[in-house]
This record gives sequence, C-alpha cells and structure tokens, in this order.
Amino acid sequence: MKLRKLLTTILAWTLGLTFVFSGFLKAVDPYGGALKINEYLTEFGLTVLVGFEMPLSIALCATELIVGLFLLFGILRKQNSRTNFCLSIN
Repeated sequence: MKLRKLLTTILAWTLGLTFVFSGFLKAVDPYGGALKINEYLTEFGLTVLVGFEMPLSIALCATELIVGLFLLFGILRKQNSRTNFCLSIN
C-alpha cells in the first residue's frame, strides 16, 4: 500500500511538472500557440472559431499551468485527474 501511494505521488509530481513546463512555454509565446490553433481550426473545418485563436491560446496555457500546480500541491485530485485526461488527449 505504501509503494502504491509513493508511486502515485511520484507520477503526479512528474505529470504536474510536465504540465507546468508546457504551460510556461506556451505562456512565453502565446502568438505562436494562436497560429497553431488557427492551423488546427482551419484543418478541421471549424472556421466559425477563427478569430478566437488568441483567447484559446491563453486559455490553454493558463489551464495547463493551473492543472500542473494543482497536481503538484494535491488540490482537487479527483477533478484534476479528469481534466488531465482531457488535456492529455490533445
């Protein structure tokens, strides 16, 4: 039981650091993220959302930072695991 808890903690910290690092890199260059989001939107035919690239880019990096910090500090573990799953699909 102790090994399982230790492994879970190590994995949560690793994933949390990954999300914080990724969110920080996206926060450094939100314009580049907006360009990528624009490419994805046009590729998938979601032209209705074109024009919202910058807010989506900022929301993505903020979400990654928040989820990563929540993982590191163990805040809202159940809700955070669902959000991690949704972000991991990306």
